[in-house]
Amino acid sequence: MPRKLLLSTLILLSVFLSAQTPDDAPPELRAADPQVRSMFDSANRYAEEGNYPEAFRELKNALDFATKRKFLADQAILETATGSVYVLQGKLPEAKQAFLTAYSDSLRTGNVVLQADITVALADLALAADRRDEATGLMTQAVTLARRSRNLYIQSRALGELGTLLLQSGRLPEARASVEEALQLDRLNHYSWEASHLLYLAQITAAQSGYNADAMKLAASARDLAIARRDYRIFLLATTALARGYL
Repeated sequence: MPRKLLLSTLILLSVFLSAQTPDDAPPELRAADPQVRSMFDSANRYAEEGNYPEAFRELKNALDFATKRKFLADQAILETATGSVYVLQGKLPEAKQAFLTAYSDSLRTGNVVLQADITVALADLALAADRRDEATGLMTQAVTLARRSRNLYIQSRALGELGTLLLQSGRLPEARASVEEALQLDRLNHYSWEASHLLYLAQITAAQSGYNADAMKLAASARDLAIARRDYRIFLLATTALARGYL
């Protein structure tokens, strides 16, 4: 897989992850109301299966329920997930509007962790539209928000995504430092981002030194960890990179 194509896939992966609720996600990224959470979990299962119309339907039901009951904190989380599903459907203007609405609601509830998560998604949308300067500004803002929140989970996510953006801008030492900091947080806390961040580091290593054993070792580690954690998206990306011998 050519490097540019693989990086584009990782951008989409980043936005897709906003629609999911990993087991290690903090409370700030989880619906609080039990009924909302049940519908949200159902939407996540549909999204994992690739059944985006059903995922969207479940999210809409959950969002309608939360809105009627004025559960603003849950509403912001659901709006964020809705934006991610819009991305997967190719509806980028609708996705951006959903993210902006979610951000506004997260400001009202003071959820800085969610603000950082949404800002990562907005940066990825800007990058997908080839607005690199805007994307860099947004991703830097996401890291600032993540650090302000003092939540290590969202710090890892934002730092990892900043690293891939810096890679695409040719700022390789900064990209490596950002991803290595993310990986340090992953390893200390056993975060689910670790496999994807290993693959990011493999790409940075390949960009710095060319195709070599170190880059392939990192890609193999990403693949093995993805197998252990049943992360089929990273497994496919890492396996493709290894099979083609090109990162």
